[in-house]
This record gives sequence, C-alpha cells and structure tokens, in this order.
Amino acid sequence: MKMMTCQAMGGPCATEIHGAAEKEMMDKGTAHVKEMTSRGDLAHQKVLDEMNKMTPEDSKAWQDKFSADFVAAPDVA
Repeated sequence: MKMMTCQAMGGPCATEIHGAAEKEMMDKGTAHVKEMTSRGDLAHQKVLDEMNKMTPEDSKAWQDKFSADFVAAPDVA
C-alpha cells in the first residue's frame, strides 16, 4: 500500500490518499477532489476545473509524473 497526499498529486491539501496500485490511488484522489468540491471547497474546485480542461497531452504528462511519483511514494501499512 502506498501513500501520497492530495498536494503531492497536484491538489491543494494534505489529505492522505492510499492505494495499492496507481489506478486505485488515482481514482481515490479524483474522488477526494470531487467530494471536496461538492462541499464547496474552492481550492479543490480549481483543481477539478483544471483536470476537466486537460488536453490528451496534458493528461499524458500528468500520468507520467504521477507514475514516477507513485513508485517513489512510501509504502505504508
């Protein structure tokens, strides 16, 4: 199991996101951003807006960085 913060994934806060696989962590990070946005958090809304505006090239660049960051993330119990 790996751990990254919302901020380490490109978000605005220090909430810890856990996942055993890249896709799991990415899905949990996206769910966190959407949940915080639904609560009216404007910083997370900005991130969601940026996510929705990504071009395929932007998405690929983000995925490549995230993949490297995921590998380097600490293992947690």
